Amino acid sequence: LLVALALMLLLIRNLFGLWVVLVGGAGVAAVTWAATPAVQTAVATALAWFWLLAAPRAVLELARRRGPASDADQLARLTRLPAALWVLLLLAATVTTAVAGGRLLVAAALAVGG
Repeated sequence: LLVALALMLLLIRNLFGLWVVLVGGAGVAAVTWAATPAVQTAVATALAWFWLLAAPRAVLELARRRGPASDADQLARLTRLPAALWVLLLLAATVTTAVAGGRLLVAAALAVGG
């Protein structure tokens, strides 16, 4: 996970994303070296929830501040589909992923916790 987070730093294009990756990386590093397996599991679950819920926010931010360099506008130029449609597709994908990931996390918690 730390290697993946370090590689993500090369792709980040906004301050919110940078903050998420740096805080997540610092937390993962600290927990990896100092925590018990139970605490590691709890932290991993919390980070998963944080990232699942952060993704739709980033898409909503994209919808508010679109510009010629935004992902939606670049996709619109490449595909000739409107940027607003790309924003809706990205939002649908992130919300669907958040719901599916949330269901998996809840199911795993119920299976372990009884």
